[in-house]
Amino acid sequence: MKKKSLFLSIVMTMTLFIFSEEVVSAKELIVEQYDITAKVLENGDVDFKEQMVFEADGEYNGVFYHLDITGIVAPKNIKLSEVVDGTVIPLENNQSGDHQTYQMTQEDQQIAFKIFTPLSDESRTILLEYTIPECITSYQDIAEFNRKVVGQAWEIEQNSIRFTLELPVEAAKESFRCWGHGNPTGKVEINPNYKMAEWLVSHNEPGEFVEAHALFPVSIVAANPNQVEKEAFTELVATEEERVIADKQAVAKRKAQAEEHERQKAIMVAKIEKIMTVAIGIMAISAVFCIGHMMRLKKAFEKQVPFVPDHVFELPEKLSPSVMQVAVYQEELTSSDVHATIMDLVRRKVLYLSQEEPYTLTLSEKTYALSVSEEIFVEGLFKQIGENNQVTFTDIKNYATKHPKAYCEWFADWEDQVDEEASTVTVLDEEKKKSPLKIFFLQIVAILVTIVGATLGLYLLVNGSIVLGSIATLVNINLAIVAVLWQYISEPKRTIDGEWRYRQWNALKQMMEDISSLDRAEVPSIIIWNELLVYAISFKVADEVLKTLPTIYDQEEIAQNVDAITAQQMATYLLVSKTLSEAQTLSSPTSSSNGNYSGTNSGGFGGGFSSGSSGGFGGGSGGGGF
Repeated sequence: MKKKSLFLSIVMTMTLFIFSEEVVSAKELIVEQYDITAKVLENGDVDFKEQMVFEADGEYNGVFYHLDITGIVAPKNIKLSEVVDGTVIPLENNQSGDHQTYQMTQEDQQIAFKIFTPLSDESRTILLEYTIPECITSYQDIAEFNRKVVGQAWEIEQNSIRFTLELPVEAAKESFRCWGHGNPTGKVEINPNYKMAEWLVSHNEPGEFVEAHALFPVSIVAANPNQVEKEAFTELVATEEERVIADKQAVAKRKAQAEEHERQKAIMVAKIEKIMTVAIGIMAISAVFCIGHMMRLKKAFEKQVPFVPDHVFELPEKLSPSVMQVAVYQEELTSSDVHATIMDLVRRKVLYLSQEEPYTLTLSEKTYALSVSEEIFVEGLFKQIGENNQVTFTDIKNYATKHPKAYCEWFADWEDQVDEEASTVTVLDEEKKKSPLKIFFLQIVAILVTIVGATLGLYLLVNGSIVLGSIATLVNINLAIVAVLWQYISEPKRTIDGEWRYRQWNALKQMMEDISSLDRAEVPSIIIWNELLVYAISFKVADEVLKTLPTIYDQEEIAQNVDAITAQQMATYLLVSKTLSEAQTLSSPTSSSNGNYSGTNSGGFGGGFSSGSSGGFGGGSGGGGF
């Protein structure tokens, strides 16, 4: 088999070792929940509280946040805290870099916070509080709040964003108007008491923003020194309404386009259906011919393969689990084969597995015989990653995180050597693997016919010749089907001996899958299971086998005969593999920012976000991890 790419190696090694309680995976940091509250004060200042729940997959020294202060009065009353189990713990501003401290600097028009709060596969809740003086603009007839409360400088994704604007006193419906801009999936909700409004966004990608634009009675902030001597209510509402109307028109246009597309599609389908009857007949005749030829070849081949029963109760041959998977099944290695290799080495007493946390592998001091691939595997574990002939699963995780390139190169070397060893096991017909000239010629003809036919059919369809275009396309499909079926007939197959090997291994796998329903007399001796268990892992049926064995054999019989893989190790395998399966279930929300705004927030009384921007300040805010 050909060499796998580094990328595939990375993907494979993410699920390495069923005994590990933690998954080796790429580092990732997200804001899982983002709550922002802005309380408007009577003097036009606004008190902000930004509570961010950072969730890490991997190790980080801390997080950072940049507050954009372009176009505003410098913030005051800045406080930074960490929230632990509901308790607010103030952080100290100093240069020590110690846990629960931060460093605050100002460059250009940004205040940068570097927060030292190490996190490893866990979450941290950071609370930033500050006051922006004169944040409200007071016109003669209305007061305005206009800010990008979530800036575009975030380097990581943000989920469950909620911005709340609170007024000092209640307003009236006509004088409290709110609009949102940014993510098209966002929405604005105004509280019935007209004292509070919320902007809600389920998910933001880096580079997206959330902008809140609100108008309310100027009397609420009568002491505000930020005054503009003009009336602005009508103009501001009209500008926002233009965006809403444009979004509504876009929705109507998309709906009309979709309806027209469906109408044209129905017309084309009706015309093509008239041609299908004849075309399907031609295709059916061709397919019957090819399938008949395939069945004759298969029948002749079947007569030459020795009989194999439905269930086999011992190893067909001495192949390691990984070599068996590649040679017999012609499949790439998966994490199950890695797990089986480790347990095979434990069974052979090359490795010893501890029964208590942290689970540790220890290399035997005795002399042992290993294949080249096993030597590469063991050397990587104990010389490259571990030390003193021991390696914990935390060691493996940390090494893969800090040295991913070296880790994956070692893993790829092991895979390549397994492929090399598997190539010595003859399963495929080597003569057919040489691809005779006639097969190569057929492949070239099939490709050329497909290209010419597809081009001709597409040209006729585009130029309005639906009938001729459909005929050309269907004929091309027919020829392609014939070519594919014929190529399938001619492609490399297993030899008679290779097919016999394949069926024996399959019968062993079937026995393990059916073990719970077999008669006690049919089940192999308990001693044989010393070897069989590791292959149950490769076949992905280990859970079922390990659960069934105690119902077939009594505990004393298992303890006396299953020596290398003890009952306790079996239980460890079941427990840790389940823990790993749960840990591997990673979910990542998908952004719905497709540019389709709903146009539902007419008048600013609540509804979906609008397109464009209202020009609010704060667009350069954002953060990430370090």
